Amino acid sequence: MELFNKKTNNELGCNSTIVSVKSRIKFLIDADYLEGILTIPENDIGGLVIFVHGSGSFGNSSRNEYLSEILNGFRISTLMVDLLFIKEALIDNNTNEYRFDIELLTKRLLMITDAMSECEATKSLKFGYFGSSTGAAVAIEAAVQRSNRINTIVSRSGRLDLVNLDSLKKLRIPILLMVGGNDLAVVDTSIKIMQKLNKVFLKKIILIPGATHLFPETGKIEQIARIAAGWFNDNL
Repeated sequence: MELFNKKTNNELGCNSTIVSVKSRIKFLIDADYLEGILTIPENDIGGLVIFVHGSGSFGNSSRNEYLSEILNGFRISTLMVDLLFIKEALIDNNTNEYRFDIELLTKRLLMITDAMSECEATKSLKFGYFGSSTGAAVAIEAAVQRSNRINTIVSRSGRLDLVNLDSLKKLRIPILLMVGGNDLAVVDTSIKIMQKLNKVFLKKIILIPGATHLFPETGKIEQIARIAAGWFNDNL
């Protein structure tokens, strides 16, 4: 796989040792490209959070863009990246064909993680995943396979029921689950999943009162952004 930077004005490529602005990058996979935006703030804390989008949400996710900006404000580097090719995303919007293909999405996330591990601008950083909905399941599956590289996971309304049971038992890194208090189905699932996670490692669930699955309520997305920033700051 080849990783390169699509340069625009005032952007630095992945061959640069310092990146202080947003860089548009492309990952070459199977003769097609996945696109992402890498942001490394000045005086970053030494951690990179890779966002893993939920079902039906891709690079244009306004919520994840906002969460990324908050993390950047706390000097945490972020990578916003699509796990579907453009043609796949168009098909998925009409058929839901790819959004629940955890195996495919995990494979793509592993490729991206490996590429960032070799990228000059990011290889020295500690990595974490921020997974939303189905993306949280993908993040766990990938973290188990890259336990030497991923330091922590934050889940937002995670569909952890989609994770293989063996993977849950093999997870060996700190994980934070944030769930809307009114998202009853996910609350119930998250509590049950917590009991299956390895008891030796740090795990925590935070219920956000008055919030539903996508946290559209006033102030809720900012609340979870700040909680996530604190968690990543402590565990990266």
